Amino acid sequence: MLHRLVIRDVAAAEAVHARDWYENARKGLGERFHEALSVALDDIQASPRGFQLRSGKYRHARVIGFPYSVIYRFDGKTIVVVSVFHLKRRPRTRFKR
Repeated sequence: MLHRLVIRDVAAAEAVHARDWYENARKGLGERFHEALSVALDDIQASPRGFQLRSGKYRHARVIGFPYSVIYRFDGKTIVVVSVFHLKRRPRTRFKR
């Protein structure tokens, strides 16, 4: 069963920024990031309780091949993506959404 997926504006902006950064670093790498992020979002949507729960209500799903996690919460019906978080950023900033 696929659950409703909502991506907050800040998370969408983080994803676009990362894709653009990778594309500027090497042609085609931005598209690879986008594809890996899409796979992570598909996996989350298919099995939202299948990822590690951290800091109470937030779960983390890694973007395979890149130093990013998708941080989201799930209320039983809706998945809300709050951040596409670079793993080298300060950890405290990931939950201030």
